[in-house]
Formats: sequence, structure tokens, C-alpha cells
Amino acid sequence: MRRPTIISVLAIAILVSAVFRFIISFLDMAIGSYLSSMAMSPGYIEPAYRAEVDAIGDLGFWIGLFGMVVAVVMLISVRGLWTLKGWGWWLAVVVLSIALLLNLIPMIQGIMTMRLMIQTVFDTAFLAYLMTPRVRRTFSAASTDVSAPA
Repeated sequence: MRRPTIISVLAIAILVSAVFRFIISFLDMAIGSYLSSMAMSPGYIEPAYRAEVDAIGDLGFWIGLFGMVVAVVMLISVRGLWTLKGWGWWLAVVVLSIALLLNLIPMIQGIMTMRLMIQTVFDTAFLAYLMTPRVRRTFSAASTDVSAPA
């Protein structure tokens, strides 16, 4: 089965989004680790604020690490989308839903950043597009196509 252009565009868009998400998450993790190390080193942070800076650093580290895992799973789903595998569609839906949830939780708590808003818009658009009948039909047809060479 020939891959529709629309699926190629979607896979490339998710690939670009996953790469940016990975880079941003890596920076979150690195900054969090840096803050934690500064909090534990004498002379960098005033003793009254060490616990808070260390907690923020730990949180940043774990948020970054989890974001990197989500980005890697997104990259795996791109492979499935590109090859028109049914598992690629399902994996993309699951990982984009998790990524959207990870963006919405801070926004519900009142933390609004440009990064969160942009990622939320893209994740929502990708999910909406994956749910269109044309895309779903492509992946249901691809998963039932079991033609083998004779």
C-alpha cells in the first residue's frame, strides 16, 4: 500500500515536534540538575534557600527526564506511522494524549508559558488529525493488508 501524502506530512510534523520536545526536556533536566548541584555546594546559594532550590532542581530534573521518555516514544510512533503500521497509530494516539495531559496539568494550575501553549496546540492538532476518518481508514486498511510475496 502506498503511503498517502497526508500521513507523510503528519509523521514529519510529529517527528519535528518530538525532536523539539526532546531538546527542551533535556534542557529542563540539565537546568534542574544544575540547580540541585548549586544547592548542595557551599557558597552558591544562601543556606536559607537551599532546600527550595534543591526541590525545584529535583522537580526540573524529573520533569525533563519524563519529557525525554515521552519524546523517544513519540519518535517510535513516527516510525510506525511512516510504515503505516496499526501499532504506530495507536502509539501516536497514546503518547500524544499523555503529552497533552502533561501540558494541561500545569496550565490548569495557573502556569501559562509560551512553550506549554505551543505544545498544547500542536498536540491537540495532531490528535485531532489522527482521529479523522481518512487517517483512521488508512491505518485500519494498512493493518489488515497482509499481502505476502508468493
